[in-house]
Order: sequence, then C-alpha cells, then structure tokens
Amino acid sequence: VKRANRKPVMFTHIHKSGGTSLCKMAQMAGERIPQPNKNCNYVGKWTDSFLGIEMPQYAKEHHHFTSCGERKKLWKWHGWTFAGIERYIDKGDFCNELLNIII
Repeated sequence: VKRANRKPVMFTHIHKSGGTSLCKMAQMAGERIPQPNKNCNYVGKWTDSFLGIEMPQYAKEHHHFTSCGERKKLWKWHGWTFAGIERYIDKGDFCNELLNIII
C-alpha cells in the first residue's frame, strides 16, 4: 500500500523483538521517522523507548507519556510515517489515525 493511501505506522513492541530490524527496513523504504529517536522510538517531549541505561539522562529525568491528541499533532506537523514504541503499552499509545502494529 502506498504511503499516501495508508495511515502512518505505529510499531509497538517489547525490547528484543525486532524493532531495530524493522526500523532499518522502514528507513530503507523511505519512511519518515521521528527526530530525535532511538531506533525509530521517539525521544523528545515524551519518551517512546524503554528507560534503559543507554537512554539519555534527559529522558530519564523528564520522562512522561503522551495522549493520542499530542501524538497526532506532532506526527502531522513533522510528516512522520513510521515510528516505534519500545516499552509497555500506555493509554495514549493507540490512535485511530495511526496503523497500530503490536508485537
């Protein structure tokens, strides 16, 4: 399905379940991923990655999750077409405007 004819993809997964490989494939396919990111997991105003030791200190100290409305606004503003969530599922993670994939 062409990107113009589908919703942006949100890939929600647990650590060590193929996120890095899928991120690389998405980038090779021309998907627009969040910036800044950690393996396609947005790390900025909120954190869509697990808070392991490799995460920046800023993310550990300023960690919070988001609502679907915040997520939708940021995705639309930046034109992102693919992103990941590498952690447990939170109430703001599923948006009808996104194609949600869970592993």
